[in-house]
Amino acid sequence: MIELHDGNKFIPFKEFVFPAGEEHVQLNIESMQCETHVIIARIQNSSDLVQLMMLRDALDRVDCPVVLVLPYVPYSRQDRVCNPGEAFSLKVFTQLINAMSFERVVILDPHSDVTPALIDRVRVIDQASVVWAVDKLSGKALSRYDLVLSPDAGSNKKASAVAKALGKTEFIRADKLRDLQTGKIIESTIYCDSLAEKSVLIVDDICERGGTFIGLAEALKKKGCKDIGLFVTHGIFGGESSAPTTLQTLRSNGIEVFCTNSYSKEYASLENVYDVEKIMDELLRLSRE
Repeated sequence: MIELHDGNKFIPFKEFVFPAGEEHVQLNIESMQCETHVIIARIQNSSDLVQLMMLRDALDRVDCPVVLVLPYVPYSRQDRVCNPGEAFSLKVFTQLINAMSFERVVILDPHSDVTPALIDRVRVIDQASVVWAVDKLSGKALSRYDLVLSPDAGSNKKASAVAKALGKTEFIRADKLRDLQTGKIIESTIYCDSLAEKSVLIVDDICERGGTFIGLAEALKKKGCKDIGLFVTHGIFGGESSAPTTLQTLRSNGIEVFCTNSYSKEYASLENVYDVEKIMDELLRLSRE
C-alpha cells in the first residue's frame, strides 16, 4: 500500500492498471503545493514497488521534494548471499530505492546493519525508540513487565537498548538450537535461574508465524514465569489473511502480543497493534521537548 502525505493530510492520487498489465499513477496537481511530500510505502509485492516508482516519477515532474518512509523494508532478511548462484535480494531492492533519489529515506528497526548501509540518505528509527513510543501510547503496557528477554545472540544489543528505554537495568538472554536440515527449532534455552512470579517481555524485530516465540514461551513457563509478553516491530503473521489466526495461536500459548502496523496498515484494527504514523508523531513530539 502506497500513501502520499503533504505534512498535513493524505493526498489522493489515481492508480490503475492498463489491460496489458502496466501500473500507472496520476496526480491531481491543481491541489498540490510544491513543498516536501512524504510517501509511506508498505511494499508487499512487486506491484507495490512499481507503483512507488511511478509515483516518485510523477512527483519529480512537478518538482516536489519527497521523503520516503519504509515502515518495513522488504528483503531485509535476505541481507547476504548464502548459496552460489543466488541473488543478493536486499541489494537489488535497495538499488531500486536509491535510483529514485529521495531527499531522505526513513526506516523502522532494520533487521540488520546491512540495510541502512545499503540505503542512501537513510534515517533509522531504532527499536528502542519504537518501543518507548508504543509503551507511552499503550499506557505503559510494556514497561509493566519485570524483565526483557533477548531471543538469540543477534538480538542482545537491541534488547539491551529496549530494556533501558523501558527503565530496566538489565535483560536476560536466550538461544535456540536448530535442525540444520529442516531449519526447525529443536530447543530453546533461557540463560537465567528461576523466573518464579516474574513477568517477561520477549523483544524481536520480526514475527512471521510465531514458532520461535511459542518455543520460548514453553521454556519460560518451565522457569516459573507467570506472565509472558512479546513485542515485535514488524508483525507479518503470515500475511493479512492469516494474521488473526497467527495472533490467536500465540495468545492461546499464553503470549500477549504487541507490535506496529509496519507491514500492513490494516493491522491497526487488531488488538495491541499500534499505528506507525502515531508512533512517528510521538517521537517527533519528544524531539521537540
